[in-house]
Amino acid sequence: MKWVRNSARYSLMDNGDVMIDGVAIDISDCLRHSFASCAAAEERLRALEQVIAQSAAAIAASSGT
Repeated sequence: MKWVRNSARYSLMDNGDVMIDGVAIDISDCLRHSFASCAAAEERLRALEQVIAQSAAAIAASSGT
């Protein structure tokens, strides 16, 4: 699959034709990198949540609650 960013300008010509002037840029690699960064951040967040839960459980157990 390819991700593409498009930008175009449409102009009506004197004879009634429509001229399209534009560019399409493949942004697949950029998005893959962005998605990978998000996945890594989510994994770090899950690990941190586990550490917090374990610490809270250890504190509760040591305080007798």
